[in-house]
Amino acid sequence: YKELKKTDGRKGSVTMGTNHGILLGQIAAVGWRYVISPPRSWQSIIHKGMTGATAKIRSYNFVKSIFPNVDVSKRGGCFNDGACYALCVAEYARRTLKL
Repeated sequence: YKELKKTDGRKGSVTMGTNHGILLGQIAAVGWRYVISPPRSWQSIIHKGMTGATAKIRSYNFVKSIFPNVDVSKRGGCFNDGACYALCVAEYARRTLKL
């Protein structure tokens, strides 16, 4: 057994996997339904008709077209791709899931 350093990428992966498992266990414990949707699934629906060289840009263009009043910018003029993805996945769920 090798002690993993804080800067070691494997430690981050183990932590992320552990947290993911705990979260799924808590969701199941309270009886909530959840769906894990791979990026290709939601992107095929959400990016339809969007222009852009990358998935990040197509997601940004989608968010700006559907949610024009939502600010997804970061300091320095870049856009927050995590916020864009979250809005895209939420809109995908709204359109496709029968809740």
